[in-house]
Amino acid sequence: MHIASDLTSLAFPDLLSFCKLSMQSQRIDPDNPLLQVHNLQIEYNPDRLPAIENINLQISKGEKVAVIGKSGCGKTTLLKAIAGLLPLGNNELRWHYPQTLNSTAYVFQEPALMPWLSIQKNIELPLKMRGAGTEKRQKISDQLLHEVSLEHRADSLPGELSVGMQMRISLGRALSIEPALLLLDEPFAALDAITRQQMNRLLLRLTTDHRMTVILVTHSIPEAIMLADRIVVMTGSPGTVSQVVEINAPRNRLQAWVNSPRFMQYYLELEEAIEA
Repeated sequence: MHIASDLTSLAFPDLLSFCKLSMQSQRIDPDNPLLQVHNLQIEYNPDRLPAIENINLQISKGEKVAVIGKSGCGKTTLLKAIAGLLPLGNNELRWHYPQTLNSTAYVFQEPALMPWLSIQKNIELPLKMRGAGTEKRQKISDQLLHEVSLEHRADSLPGELSVGMQMRISLGRALSIEPALLLLDEPFAALDAITRQQMNRLLLRLTTDHRMTVILVTHSIPEAIMLADRIVVMTGSPGTVSQVVEINAPRNRLQAWVNSPRFMQYYLELEEAIEA
Protein backbone atom coordinates (compact mmCIF):
# COMPACT_ATOMS: atom_id res chain seq x y z
CA MET A 1 0.00 0.00 0.00
CA HIS A 2 1.57 3.28 -1.16
CA ILE A 3 -0.44 5.85 0.78
CA ALA A 4 2.23 8.55 0.95
CA SER A 5 2.79 8.69 -2.81
CA ASP A 6 -0.95 8.57 -3.52
CA LEU A 7 -1.67 11.45 -1.18
CA THR A 8 0.68 13.72 -3.11
CA SER A 9 -1.12 13.08 -6.40
CA LEU A 10 -3.84 14.77 -5.14
CA ALA A 11 -14.02 16.84 -22.51
CA PHE A 12 -16.07 17.26 -24.41
CA PRO A 13 -16.96 13.78 -25.90
CA ASP A 14 -19.00 14.89 -28.91
CA LEU A 15 -21.36 17.68 -29.88
CA LEU A 16 -24.52 15.88 -28.75
CA SER A 17 -23.39 14.55 -25.37
CA PHE A 18 -21.56 17.71 -24.23
CA CYS A 19 -24.23 19.35 -23.37
CA LYS A 20 -15.19 31.30 -2.59
CA LEU A 21 -14.04 28.59 -0.91
CA SER A 22 -16.06 28.65 2.32
CA MET A 23 -14.38 28.25 5.68
CA GLN A 24 -17.48 26.36 6.81
CA SER A 25 -18.69 22.97 5.64
CA GLN A 26 -21.38 23.43 3.00
CA ARG A 27 -24.81 22.39 4.22
CA ILE A 28 -26.42 19.96 1.82
CA ASP A 29 -30.18 19.68 2.12
CA PRO A 30 -31.28 16.06 1.54
CA ASP A 31 -34.84 17.31 1.11
CA ASN A 32 -33.79 19.41 -1.90
CA PRO A 33 -32.68 16.76 -4.44
CA LEU A 34 -31.49 17.51 -7.94
CA LEU A 35 -31.56 13.91 -9.11
CA GLN A 36 -32.76 10.55 -7.83
CA VAL A 37 -31.46 7.27 -9.27
CA HIS A 38 -33.97 4.50 -8.66
CA ASN A 39 -33.17 0.79 -9.16
CA LEU A 40 -30.96 1.60 -12.14
CA GLN A 41 -29.84 -1.35 -14.26
CA ILE A 42 -27.81 -1.21 -17.47
CA GLU A 43 -27.32 -4.18 -19.82
CA TYR A 44 -24.99 -3.96 -22.79
CA ASN A 45 -25.76 -7.53 -23.86
CA PRO A 46 -28.97 -9.32 -22.83
CA ASP A 47 -27.12 -12.65 -22.86
CA ARG A 48 -24.65 -11.48 -20.22
CA LEU A 49 -24.77 -10.08 -16.71
CA PRO A 50 -25.80 -6.42 -16.40
CA ALA A 51 -23.00 -3.87 -16.19
CA ILE A 52 -24.69 -2.31 -13.15
CA GLU A 53 -27.85 -3.17 -11.24
CA ASN A 54 -29.98 -1.99 -8.34
CA ILE A 55 -28.32 1.43 -8.14
CA ASN A 56 -30.16 3.80 -5.80
CA LEU A 57 -28.78 7.27 -5.15
CA GLN A 58 -30.01 10.76 -4.38
CA ILE A 59 -27.94 13.76 -5.44
CA SER A 60 -28.79 17.01 -3.68
CA LYS A 61 -28.41 20.46 -5.19
CA GLY A 62 -24.94 21.86 -4.61
CA GLU A 63 -23.53 18.49 -3.54
CA LYS A 64 -20.21 17.06 -4.67
CA VAL A 65 -20.27 13.27 -4.98
CA ALA A 66 -17.31 11.06 -5.88
CA VAL A 67 -17.72 7.53 -7.22
CA ILE A 68 -14.82 5.14 -6.64
CA GLY A 69 -14.19 1.44 -7.12
CA LYS A 70 -12.06 -1.04 -8.98
CA SER A 71 -11.87 -1.05 -12.76
CA GLY A 72 -14.87 -2.71 -14.36
CA CYS A 73 -17.34 -2.10 -11.53
CA GLY A 74 -19.51 0.22 -13.62
CA LYS A 75 -18.50 3.71 -12.53
CA THR A 76 -18.38 5.16 -16.04
CA THR A 77 -21.54 3.27 -17.03
CA LEU A 78 -23.35 4.97 -14.14
CA LEU A 79 -22.05 8.37 -15.22
CA LYS A 80 -23.07 7.84 -18.85
CA ALA A 81 -26.54 6.71 -17.76
CA ILE A 82 -26.99 9.89 -15.73
CA ALA A 83 -25.77 11.93 -18.71
CA GLY A 84 -28.44 10.37 -20.92
CA LEU A 85 -25.92 8.59 -23.15
CA LEU A 86 -27.43 5.14 -22.49
CA PRO A 87 -31.02 3.89 -22.88
CA LEU A 88 -32.94 3.68 -19.61
CA GLY A 89 -36.18 2.23 -18.35
CA ASN A 90 -39.07 4.26 -16.96
CA ASN A 91 -38.47 6.31 -13.82
CA GLU A 92 -34.90 5.07 -13.28
CA LEU A 93 -33.76 8.71 -13.27
CA ARG A 94 -35.98 11.27 -11.57
CA TRP A 95 -34.88 14.85 -12.21
CA HIS A 96 -36.04 17.64 -9.91
CA TYR A 97 -34.90 20.26 -12.39
CA PRO A 98 -36.24 21.36 -15.79
CA GLN A 99 -34.38 19.39 -18.46
CA THR A 100 -32.75 21.72 -21.01
CA LEU A 101 -29.61 21.78 -23.13
CA ASN A 102 -27.86 23.34 -20.14
CA SER A 103 -28.84 20.65 -17.64
CA THR A 104 -25.67 18.56 -17.80
CA ALA A 105 -22.05 18.96 -18.87
CA TYR A 106 -19.67 16.01 -19.20
CA VAL A 107 -15.87 16.20 -18.94
CA PHE A 108 -13.93 13.15 -20.11
CA GLN A 109 -10.37 12.01 -19.51
CA GLU A 110 -9.13 13.67 -22.71
CA PRO A 111 -9.54 17.43 -23.28
CA ALA A 112 -10.75 16.82 -26.88
CA LEU A 113 -10.45 20.48 -27.81
CA MET A 114 -11.03 21.60 -31.38
CA PRO A 115 -7.41 21.95 -32.64
CA TRP A 116 -8.23 24.61 -35.25
CA LEU A 117 -9.93 26.94 -32.75
CA SER A 118 -8.25 29.22 -30.24
CA ILE A 119 -8.77 28.26 -26.62
CA GLN A 120 -11.17 31.19 -26.22
CA LYS A 121 -13.22 29.94 -29.17
CA ASN A 122 -13.16 26.44 -27.68
CA ILE A 123 -14.73 27.75 -24.49
CA GLU A 124 -17.30 29.67 -26.52
CA LEU A 125 -18.26 26.71 -28.72
CA PRO A 126 -21.09 25.30 -26.53
CA LEU A 127 -22.53 28.81 -26.21
CA LYS A 128 -22.38 29.32 -29.97
CA MET A 129 -24.14 25.98 -30.50
CA ARG A 130 -26.91 27.24 -28.24
CA GLY A 131 -27.32 30.46 -30.19
CA ALA A 132 -25.63 32.89 -27.79
CA GLY A 133 -24.56 36.18 -29.36
CA THR A 134 -20.97 37.27 -29.86
CA GLU A 135 -20.96 39.76 -26.96
CA LYS A 136 -22.36 37.24 -24.48
CA ARG A 137 -19.94 34.53 -25.62
CA GLN A 138 -16.93 36.79 -25.25
CA LYS A 139 -18.01 38.05 -21.83
CA ILE A 140 -18.41 34.51 -20.48
CA SER A 141 -15.21 33.20 -22.08
CA ASP A 142 -13.20 36.18 -20.80
CA GLN A 143 -14.41 35.46 -17.27
CA LEU A 144 -13.68 31.74 -17.48
CA LEU A 145 -10.23 32.29 -18.98
CA HIS A 146 -9.51 34.51 -16.00
CA GLU A 147 -10.83 31.90 -13.58
CA VAL A 148 -8.57 29.20 -15.02
CA SER A 149 -5.63 31.66 -15.20
CA LEU A 150 -5.18 31.44 -18.97
CA GLU A 151 -6.41 34.85 -20.11
CA HIS A 152 -2.92 35.61 -21.43
CA ARG A 153 -3.22 32.62 -23.82
CA ALA A 154 -6.68 33.39 -25.18
CA ASP A 155 -5.54 33.35 -28.82
CA SER A 156 -3.37 30.22 -28.51
CA LEU A 157 -4.28 26.99 -30.24
CA PRO A 158 -4.71 23.86 -28.06
CA GLY A 159 -1.56 22.27 -29.51
CA GLU A 160 0.49 25.13 -28.09
CA LEU A 161 -0.58 24.30 -24.52
CA SER A 162 0.42 21.61 -22.04
CA VAL A 163 -2.08 18.83 -21.28
CA GLY A 164 -2.75 20.42 -17.90
CA MET A 165 -3.59 23.73 -19.55
CA GLN A 166 -5.83 21.95 -22.06
CA MET A 167 -7.73 20.29 -19.20
CA ARG A 168 -8.27 23.73 -17.66
CA ILE A 169 -9.85 24.85 -20.94
CA SER A 170 -11.95 21.69 -21.09
CA LEU A 171 -13.23 22.42 -17.59
CA GLY A 172 -13.89 26.06 -18.49
CA ARG A 173 -15.82 24.97 -21.56
CA ALA A 174 -18.03 22.71 -19.44
CA LEU A 175 -18.71 25.57 -17.02
CA SER A 176 -19.58 27.99 -19.83
CA ILE A 177 -23.18 26.76 -20.03
CA GLU A 178 -23.60 26.92 -16.22
CA PRO A 179 -24.87 23.33 -16.03
CA ALA A 180 -27.12 22.15 -13.22
CA LEU A 181 -24.97 19.02 -13.00
CA LEU A 182 -21.28 18.62 -13.86
CA LEU A 183 -20.16 15.05 -14.61
CA LEU A 184 -16.45 14.24 -14.64
CA ASP A 185 -15.00 10.89 -15.71
CA GLU A 186 -11.44 10.75 -14.34
CA PRO A 187 -10.52 14.05 -16.01
CA PHE A 188 -7.10 14.28 -14.35
CA ALA A 189 -5.98 10.65 -14.63
CA ALA A 190 -3.33 11.35 -17.28
CA LEU A 191 -1.76 14.31 -15.48
CA ASP A 192 1.44 14.30 -13.46
CA ALA A 193 1.14 14.44 -9.67
CA ILE A 194 1.82 18.16 -9.27
CA THR A 195 -0.53 19.21 -12.09
CA ARG A 196 -3.22 16.87 -10.81
CA GLN A 197 -3.05 18.44 -7.37
CA GLN A 198 -3.37 21.90 -8.92
CA MET A 199 -6.36 20.79 -10.99
CA ASN A 200 -8.07 19.35 -7.92
CA ARG A 201 -7.77 22.68 -6.15
CA LEU A 202 -9.01 24.52 -9.24
CA LEU A 203 -12.00 22.18 -9.58
CA LEU A 204 -12.90 22.58 -5.92
CA ARG A 205 -12.69 26.37 -6.15
CA LEU A 206 -14.61 26.73 -9.41
CA THR A 207 -17.44 24.36 -8.55
CA THR A 208 -17.82 26.00 -5.14
CA ASP A 209 -17.79 29.51 -6.62
CA HIS A 210 -20.39 28.48 -9.22
CA ARG A 211 -22.49 26.59 -6.62
CA MET A 212 -22.43 23.56 -8.86
CA THR A 213 -23.60 20.00 -8.29
CA VAL A 214 -20.83 17.55 -9.21
CA ILE A 215 -20.45 13.81 -9.75
CA LEU A 216 -16.81 12.76 -10.14
CA VAL A 217 -15.58 9.29 -11.12
CA THR A 218 -12.06 8.61 -9.91
CA HIS A 219 -9.69 5.78 -8.98
CA SER A 220 -7.87 8.03 -6.52
CA ILE A 221 -9.05 7.73 -2.92
CA PRO A 222 -7.25 10.95 -1.83
CA GLU A 223 -8.79 12.86 -4.74
CA ALA A 224 -12.25 11.67 -3.71
CA ILE A 225 -11.71 12.67 -0.08
CA MET A 226 -10.30 16.04 -1.13
CA LEU A 227 -13.20 16.98 -3.40
CA ALA A 228 -16.37 15.23 -2.26
CA ASP A 229 -19.09 15.71 0.33
CA ARG A 230 -20.02 12.04 -0.12
CA ILE A 231 -18.15 9.11 -1.62
CA VAL A 232 -20.04 6.28 -3.31
CA VAL A 233 -18.14 2.98 -3.31
CA MET A 234 -19.02 0.58 -6.15
CA THR A 235 -18.05 -3.08 -6.14
CA GLY A 236 -18.78 -6.29 -7.96
CA SER A 237 -19.87 -7.42 -11.38
CA PRO A 238 -22.64 -6.43 -11.94
CA GLY A 239 -21.63 -3.20 -10.29
CA THR A 240 -23.60 -2.12 -7.24
CA VAL A 241 -23.26 0.50 -4.53
CA SER A 242 -21.69 -1.22 -1.55
CA GLN A 243 -21.17 1.77 0.72
CA VAL A 244 -21.65 5.53 0.91
CA VAL A 245 -19.23 7.52 3.09
CA GLU A 246 -20.01 11.03 4.29
CA ILE A 247 -16.99 13.35 4.40
CA ASN A 248 -17.35 15.75 7.30
CA ALA A 249 -14.79 18.44 6.55
CA PRO A 250 -14.61 22.16 5.75
CA ARG A 251 -15.05 23.00 2.08
CA ASN A 252 -11.75 24.87 2.31
CA ARG A 253 -9.61 21.71 2.31
CA LEU A 254 -6.05 22.89 2.45
CA GLN A 255 -2.88 20.85 3.04
CA ALA A 256 -3.53 20.72 6.79
CA TRP A 257 -6.68 18.69 6.07
CA VAL A 258 -4.80 16.29 3.78
CA ASN A 259 -2.22 15.72 6.51
CA SER A 260 -4.79 15.25 9.28
CA PRO A 261 -5.46 11.96 11.10
CA ARG A 262 -9.11 12.16 10.05
CA PHE A 263 -8.10 12.23 6.38
CA MET A 264 -6.08 9.06 6.92
CA GLN A 265 -9.02 7.41 8.68
CA TYR A 266 -11.22 8.11 5.65
CA TYR A 267 -8.50 6.74 3.38
CA LEU A 268 -8.23 3.46 5.28
CA GLU A 269 -12.01 3.11 5.56
CA LEU A 270 -12.46 3.57 1.81
CA GLU A 271 -9.55 1.33 0.92
CA GLU A 272 -11.10 -1.45 3.01
CA ALA A 273 -14.53 -0.86 1.42
CA ILE A 274 -13.08 -1.16 -2.10
CA GLU A 275 -11.22 -4.39 -1.26
CA ALA A 276 -14.20 -5.97 0.54
